[in-house]
Amino acid sequence: MKAMERVIKDYITKVTDPMMDSLQFAYWVGRGVDVANIFILDNIHKHLETPNSTARLLFADFSSAFNTMQPHILAEKLITRFHLDHQLTLWIIDFLTNRTQRVLVNDTFSDVRITSTGSPKGCVLSSLLYILYTDDCRCTKPNCHMLKFADDTVVLSLLSGSLHDHSSALQEFVKWCEMSCLELNVDKTKEMIVTFSPKQRQLAEAVTTTIQGKLVEDVEEYKYLGTVFDNQLKFSSNT
Repeated sequence: MKAMERVIKDYITKVTDPMMDSLQFAYWVGRGVDVANIFILDNIHKHLETPNSTARLLFADFSSAFNTMQPHILAEKLITRFHLDHQLTLWIIDFLTNRTQRVLVNDTFSDVRITSTGSPKGCVLSSLLYILYTDDCRCTKPNCHMLKFADDTVVLSLLSGSLHDHSSALQEFVKWCEMSCLELNVDKTKEMIVTFSPKQRQLAEAVTTTIQGKLVEDVEEYKYLGTVFDNQLKFSSNT
């Protein structure tokens, strides 16, 4: 089965590669962890060279993202967005739905359950199907970037003057999550404010970020893809 999945994966990759989001850094040739981190640092450094500038980074956390992916939503995206062959799409739907599973605890198996959501762990296709599922999670607002490394997502807002929050960019992201049936874990979602101006920091910290009525915690440092960033743009590799 894994050999069959590799054949399917190679074909899908070849078809979808020209249309993939350039800010998805996972599982793609020529991209990776280092490129994602450099993108963040480079864009923030350039932005903070201008007076009265601030950057806000929202490090989003999903609750079991791979397990909550909806095959019927994926199928629509594969056909309408990537123009994938209908027969192949039907094969993928069949691959993802009506799967049997059970749990082994203390040498005892649970009853068999049927699942038709999510992408099974350990499968060759799982990671590719997930990044195709989330490909349309893109920011359309000016001075905002949506970075993705599989399910590690960052909303980067480059703000100037009297602008101090993510504003409509965050609303757009939250709405996309709801429509795609991906649940944000607000308790584990963190935000970091980066600025070299004490006045801008004071103004920015006075503006809080909430998602679904819950306050997002503001942190001074955050470990993203193995690199620890802090709000002074100092960073260290933590492997």
